[in-house]
Amino acid sequence: MKKFAVSALLLGSTAVAFAGGITTNTNQNVAFLRNPARGNSTEIDAVYSNPAGVSFLEDGFHFSFNVQGAFQTRTSKSTFAPFAANGGKTTKTYKGTASAAIPSFDFVWKRNRWAVMAAFAVGGGGGKASYDNGLGSFESQVAVLPAMLSAQGLPTTAYSLDSHMKGSSMTYTPQIGVAFKVTKWMSIAAQLRFNYTINGYEGYVGNIMINPTHPLLNPTGAMVPAYDFFSQAAAATGDQTMAALAASVKDKHLDSKQSGWGFQPIVGAFFDYKGWSLGIKYEFRTKITVTNKTKIDDTGLYPDGDKQRNDIPSLLTVAAGKEFWDRFRVTLEYHHFFDKKAQVAHDKHDLIDGGTNEYIAGFEFDITKRLLVSTGVQRTQYNLSDAFYSDMNFNLSATSWGIGGAYRILKNLKVNLAYFVTFYDKRTVTQEIYNGNMLNLGGSDEYRRTNHVFGVGIDWNFK
Repeated sequence: MKKFAVSALLLGSTAVAFAGGITTNTNQNVAFLRNPARGNSTEIDAVYSNPAGVSFLEDGFHFSFNVQGAFQTRTSKSTFAPFAANGGKTTKTYKGTASAAIPSFDFVWKRNRWAVMAAFAVGGGGGKASYDNGLGSFESQVAVLPAMLSAQGLPTTAYSLDSHMKGSSMTYTPQIGVAFKVTKWMSIAAQLRFNYTINGYEGYVGNIMINPTHPLLNPTGAMVPAYDFFSQAAAATGDQTMAALAASVKDKHLDSKQSGWGFQPIVGAFFDYKGWSLGIKYEFRTKITVTNKTKIDDTGLYPDGDKQRNDIPSLLTVAAGKEFWDRFRVTLEYHHFFDKKAQVAHDKHDLIDGGTNEYIAGFEFDITKRLLVSTGVQRTQYNLSDAFYSDMNFNLSATSWGIGGAYRILKNLKVNLAYFVTFYDKRTVTQEIYNGNMLNLGGSDEYRRTNHVFGVGIDWNFK
C-alpha cells in the first residue's frame, strides 16, 4: 500500500493547474483568456504579463478586478491483467474532476515617467481535484492478492476495495513593483512577488475483500475482509508473511496539509517604436520549502513536521508585436520555463528531460472605439520522461485557444469577457513492473485531460 502515500504526496503540487508551466499559472487576468499573447501589453494586465509596459499607461490610477471559473477532468485508462479479478476487465478508467473560481486584482499608479504597481493572484494551482473511485496505482497493489494467494495453494479469484482521494493546491502571489520610462519608446521594470503555497490532501484505501478458499478459515470461498483473513492465518500458523500482508491491507487514511513560502524577483523591459513592440520579462526561481502538518497518516510516509522542496521554476518570456491601421494588432510570443533547475520532493526534477516551451500567437481588432475583439492560440510543450508520470500527477502537452472581447461602458470603465479551452495530447506510459507490484507484472496508463475556463473582468481608471 506504499503507492497510496506516494501518489498522495505528488498530488499537492499539481492538483489543479491551468495555463502555463508545470507549477505556474499564466492566466492571471481575463485579458489573457481572450488573447494569451499578452507579453507586450500596455494595458492594466501588463502588471503580470509585461511589467515594464505599465509605464505606457495614461497618468492616473488604474484598477482591474477579475474572476475566472475553470473546470477540468483528468482521466487515466489503466491496463493491468490482475484487475480482471474485480469486475472481469483488465482495463479500467479512473476519472478526477476539478473546478475552481480564481480571483485576481491589478493596480497601477502612473505619473510622468514613473509607475508603481501591485497585484494579487493565484500564481499556481487554484482548486481541488477529486478521485471518487481511487486510481489504478491504488488498486494495483490490491489486485495482485488473488494471484499471490493462489500460488501459495489458497485458490482466490476475486477482490474488492474502496478508495478515494481529494487534493488541493493554491499558491497565492501578491506582488509589488515599479516601472520607469527611460525614453519615449523604452521602459524598464522590477518587481518582487511573494509566493505562499498551501497543498492539502485527504485519502482512503480500505474495506479490502478477498475470497480465498481455506479449509478452516474460509471453506466456502466467500468474500471476507482481507485484514481479518490474514490476521487469523498469522495467528493460527505464526506465518510472518501473513502478518505482513495483514498490516499492508489494513484500512489506511491520510489527512495532511503542506505550506511554505518564498520571494521571487522579476525584471522586465519594453520597447515601442512606430507600431512595433517588444516585451521581455524574466522571473527568477523561487526556493520554497513546504512543511507537513499531518492529522492522520496511516501510511507512515507522511510524518508531521517533515520538510520538502517545492520550488517554482524561473521563466523567460519574449513577445514581439505589430500594430496595423491603428486598430489591428498581431503578437508572437515565446515562454521558457527552466523546470529542471527547480527542486521538488523525491528529486522529481531529475526525471525532467528539459524545460517547458510555449509558443503563442494573438490577434486584436478594434471594431469601434468602444468594442474590441481578440483571439489567440498557445502551444505548450513539456519535456518530461515517462518516469515523471503517475496517474495522480501528469502534465500533457497541449494546444489552447482563447476568444473574447472588451467593451468600454464608459470612457474610464471597460468590461472583459472571455472563454479559453485546452486540447491536450494523449500520452501512454508503459511500466515493466506496474506501480512496483509484488508479482513484477507489467501494465500501462493512458492519460487524458480536459480544461475549460470562463472569465469576466472590469478595468477602471481615473486621474
